[in-house]
Amino acid sequence: MISLFTLFSTGLSAIVCCLGGIGFAVWVAKKKEGTFKMFLLGFLSYTMFVLVVQQTVDGVLNATGLYDRLWLRVILVAVLTALTEVGGRALVYAIFMKDGMFLPNGLMLGAGYGWTEAVLSVGVTAVYLTALGAAAYRQPEILSQTLDAEDAQMLYEQLQNIQGGQMLLTCMNRMLTLTLQIAVSVILMTAFSRRNALPALEAVLLQGGNAALMELLSGLHGSAIAALGVLAVFTAISVWEAVRLAKYLQEQASEPSDGQVWNKRLSRRRL
Repeated sequence: MISLFTLFSTGLSAIVCCLGGIGFAVWVAKKKEGTFKMFLLGFLSYTMFVLVVQQTVDGVLNATGLYDRLWLRVILVAVLTALTEVGGRALVYAIFMKDGMFLPNGLMLGAGYGWTEAVLSVGVTAVYLTALGAAAYRQPEILSQTLDAEDAQMLYEQLQNIQGGQMLLTCMNRMLTLTLQIAVSVILMTAFSRRNALPALEAVLLQGGNAALMELLSGLHGSAIAALGVLAVFTAISVWEAVRLAKYLQEQASEPSDGQVWNKRLSRRRL
């Protein structure tokens, strides 16, 4: 049956994925006067451009056999990721934030985007496994009492196959990915604020480059630790660049009331 360490690791992953982005957004809203409208726009951006557009195109490319060759798959995944993830947020900035290029708004958009990704990719499953594992840990016979023999056996095997160490790596992966998405959102905002294409190119290279190397490691059956290391490097570079560029956004908002006025106006705008 599931070990206590595995149960702890699964529960930690559930908490990080489901509450990490929300907690950061609450902090930004209180300390930096960010608006949850931008958090919602991050959620909608991921839902529309990743779940709908990216997944649809990905399915088409896979069906045509273009993914059969690893090198071509790596290139296509990088381009598709850059176009949908960076391009999608760029459209949000262009449409909804023409006069609101303030740091808190970029942080909130990134938090909403990263939170949605974390919840849908890992969070829901982690919550399910945690609840199921906790029930089975306290009463091992509960599954056989509430389910038929075949379903109970399948769930028992699923719980036994969970590895605590792997879940911890997954938890760290989600934390780094959330940080990466927030940093990329700030970098991209700077491109619009300064009317300079260079930060946008940086966002494309960071998002697409990370996706390409992840796909390459997956195709070569690389270890989860190696993938985590790659993600850590891209996240560190993104955070460094976002902090450097955020100084420009802070200098631009010389009057704090400007951001407050824009946020109040945005809160009244119908999405």
